[in-house]
Amino acid sequence: MMMMKASPVIRLLFAAAMLLAPALSLFAQNDTVYNAKKEVVFKDKRFRVYNNWISAGAGPAWHSDNPRTQLAFGLNFNFHLKQYYFRVGGMFSGDRFGNWNNYHGHLGYIFKRRENEKMNRSYLAGISYSTGYRFIYAGHYDGQNPYRKAGLYLEYQYIRKLNYDFGVGTAFFADINDLNQIIGVRVDVFFSGAYRGYVRGKEPVKRN
Repeated sequence: MMMMKASPVIRLLFAAAMLLAPALSLFAQNDTVYNAKKEVVFKDKRFRVYNNWISAGAGPAWHSDNPRTQLAFGLNFNFHLKQYYFRVGGMFSGDRFGNWNNYHGHLGYIFKRRENEKMNRSYLAGISYSTGYRFIYAGHYDGQNPYRKAGLYLEYQYIRKLNYDFGVGTAFFADINDLNQIIGVRVDVFFSGAYRGYVRGKEPVKRN
């Protein structure tokens, strides 16, 4: 029975993942006791400590198979299972708006998250799956032979909050596989599901 030989890049990614695993565990969420109802109070409003959030944004990306800077859009849903955070997300990029040549989805583990009333910061590592078209020359791609590749996805996101559950920030990301690499930065908008209502007795007075 013939065994498929893995490419050097895939072997390198696998080795990196094995080396990173112990390191990531050092930065993992360190809460030992999970309380689903744990809350904080900010400006007389209650916010859930363990919460989900959505982020979306756009920015420039550099593609190893293309000498031109591309435009990348990303949409991500970040969720938690007890005290552990995960993400399902996607991205597409191209030379200009409407001319897309790379589509990407990823599933990741947010191995470190810090949130307070001023910011939300997270670090993510995961697996990705990309499909698209190989670059031929400026503005032209091989539309007859799309590629499909699995790879490694990394991201650091920093959100500056305008309210506890809303903010704007920056995300630095990299998608790496044995065919191409995409490295970029996005301006992200952040929406959190942390809001639970006003503190009892602090509700706004209703006017007739």
